[in-house]
This record gives sequence, C-alpha cells and structure tokens, in this order.
Amino acid sequence: MRFRKVAPLVSTMLLLTSFCIAQVEPADPEIEKAKKELDEKIVQTLN
Repeated sequence: MRFRKVAPLVSTMLLLTSFCIAQVEPADPEIEKAKKELDEKIVQTLN
C-alpha cells in the first residue's frame, strides 16, 4: 500500500532527472534509448 503512494513521487523525480540530463547533455542515441527503456519499465511497474 505504501508503494502506491510513493510510486508517483519516484516517477516524477525520475522524469525531472531525465529532463535535467537532457538539458545538460547533447542528445545521445544510446542515452535516449536507455531513457525510453527505463520509462517503459516505470510504466509497467506503476500499472
């Protein structure tokens, strides 16, 4: 039950982190691919 409350917060933090990284670093295809895979895992975990 606790995980359900924490999950949105964690996903928001990860989104902010990935956004900050995207702003700082040039778009690297490998990084983009890794971020997409991570996002898919997060979505699967939340569902």
